Amino acid sequence: MSEPKLLSSSGQEIELDSLLPTILLVDDTLSNLELLEDILEEQYNLPVAHTGEEAWVLLQQYSDLFDVVLLDRMMPDILGEEVLRRMKSHRVLQHIPVVFQSAKVSPEDVREGFQLGIDFYVTKPYDEGKLTAVINTAISKYSTYKRLYAEKKKTISILSTFSLAKEGSLLFEFRTLSEAEKLSFLLSHASPAPEQTVTGLLELTYNAVEHGIAKIGYEEKTRLNQSDTWHEEVNRRLNLPENVDKVATLKMELLPRGDQQEIQFVITDPGDGFDHEYYRKIDEKRLFDDHGRGVALGAMVAFDELIYNEKGNQVTGIVKLPSSE
Repeated sequence: MSEPKLLSSSGQEIELDSLLPTILLVDDTLSNLELLEDILEEQYNLPVAHTGEEAWVLLQQYSDLFDVVLLDRMMPDILGEEVLRRMKSHRVLQHIPVVFQSAKVSPEDVREGFQLGIDFYVTKPYDEGKLTAVINTAISKYSTYKRLYAEKKKTISILSTFSLAKEGSLLFEFRTLSEAEKLSFLLSHASPAPEQTVTGLLELTYNAVEHGIAKIGYEEKTRLNQSDTWHEEVNRRLNLPENVDKVATLKMELLPRGDQQEIQFVITDPGDGFDHEYYRKIDEKRLFDDHGRGVALGAMVAFDELIYNEKGNQVTGIVKLPSSE
């Protein structure tokens, strides 16, 4: 099997190593590109775009080759925000993780980026450890999405009866990251906006497994992501004697709401809970971390409402259904 290739804007044919993830580097400053290549070249394929328009051409032409886009926010032709908007309106490109890189680091700038749909934000000058941790997390998320999408035709038939019912509920148990992924992808297809809903469900079910069952804290996860051992540690803890019988649940209910209906996704875990109000906001202290924004993004993007119980070990994500009239 031949190695994948792409043609750069200068007409140069670039051969990619099929065993390595591919990151599109987008920056108009040569010194920034050289620095990124020095940091990343041993672990990834690194095709380069020097302008926003050049990036857009490559993204459209090779939409199935990229695993992450590392996108400069400020460029002389079109801004990174415009490239992002175009990606989010594209059937395939909307799912590719986007990491903004910028010297604009005010909380308002960063929050705006997340509201536009970026996955992570890194600052210039680069922190090598944080940069690689963010990229590895983004690649892992996209790999999970592609694998689950490939399996979707095998799994969504169960929802046809539910979606036609006037009222109903389904209850599932899960205890591993793999089960959380498959369940989130399956149930998201009951939503009128499954691509948004699955993002929120993944974050919330992951939280139930890693925090509620495996009891991994925030600082611990930061260290595990930086050493790329998060999955291994979660699985190890799930197999400890004190955890092997613990499960989380996800109940999906179709309920009336006035003259309309809504879907409620109720996720409950056996943990001690957490301060959900703190994590509902994208806090300045966590703006550039490689995790910790799932609750905030769920509230902003994935669900119409996000409601926690007082303890913090049960959360309800609400999706309002459009009127049939």
